Amino acid sequence: MQNQMQYTKSRQKLKFTVDEDQKLIKLVNEYGENDWGTITLYMDGRNIRQCRERWKHYLSPQVSNAPWTEIEDALLNQKYNEYGPKWKKIAEFFPNRTYINIKNRFLLKKRHNERLTTQIVEISTELAKKMINRKKKCTNPYFQYNNYE
Repeated sequence: MQNQMQYTKSRQKLKFTVDEDQKLIKLVNEYGENDWGTITLYMDGRNIRQCRERWKHYLSPQVSNAPWTEIEDALLNQKYNEYGPKWKKIAEFFPNRTYINIKNRFLLKKRHNERLTTQIVEISTELAKKMINRKKKCTNPYFQYNNYE
């Protein structure tokens, strides 16, 4: 039991490789989407859940991995504002996207917007400092720094 716990704890999560994806696609085409026990016999180091979820959420031909459109992004924002982080509910409005795909897209856009906001604040702060320094150095009495306090 102790050895099994150590093995489980030390085991890393590894991303599926391109070769594993191709092998999984071939095996699903051969054995179908309901025989995960047989499929995992051929997928070294992968269990039933990993294979099934990789297929269901990423590799299935029913899942769209196409780039997101502006319309999809707008719909995602609208539905998030409506439902909050209820990804499975939001996924009902995206017929070829999985709830995981939708959640990942939302979080990616959120991080991107946060980064942009941080950059805008930093640039604005630098610009304000430069403007204050210029006003302090100005010799024109109509534009002296003291007039703006």
